[in-house]
Amino acid sequence: MVTGFLPRASASELRFGFCENSRVDPFGPLMAWLLNVLLPGAGLILRRREWLGLSMAVLFAICGHIVIAGFLIAPETIPSWLVRLAVSLVVLAWCLSQYLCYRQGLIFARTRRGLSNLLSEAHAAMKANDLAAAERALDSGLALDDEEVELHVLRARMFGLTGDRPAMLNEWRRVLKLDRHKRYRDEARDAMQKS
Repeated sequence: MVTGFLPRASASELRFGFCENSRVDPFGPLMAWLLNVLLPGAGLILRRREWLGLSMAVLFAICGHIVIAGFLIAPETIPSWLVRLAVSLVVLAWCLSQYLCYRQGLIFARTRRGLSNLLSEAHAAMKANDLAAAERALDSGLALDDEEVELHVLRARMFGLTGDRPAMLNEWRRVLKLDRHKRYRDEARDAMQKS
């Protein structure tokens, strides 16, 4: 049986580009932005661009060390052209990281809007007992973001309605792995124990 509706994303959540489980964690985008300002690349890591964020952080750190060494530690031993190049790369890494973090926020906002629409469509289809339409909407949502907890919850509920126990159990296991805030833990454990 389908129990209740999942919360929808608000306009402010869409505007700031929240990431996974963002409706529960309202400080996600602000924290990503602040970390990215202080340490370029860290915000990208929070916004699920791990390798890009790591490369920006490494570039910033290495060039920053060269700048510090060139100005403060050993100014006579490090060539001035290397220090100027390092300063340029530090500024470039910081600016590029800010732009990429902003761009990733816009992508998340677009994805969040699409997921919100697909979740509403899936809820309506399941409420109308049109499981084929619900499955299409959920599959489209998984194509957008396969780590969205609510999609897996609805898929598990749908598989429970169709009687596909192995698929339902797999989805509930996935929910338990993805649900950082443990909103669906009890429902998942109950459904897994009943099967």
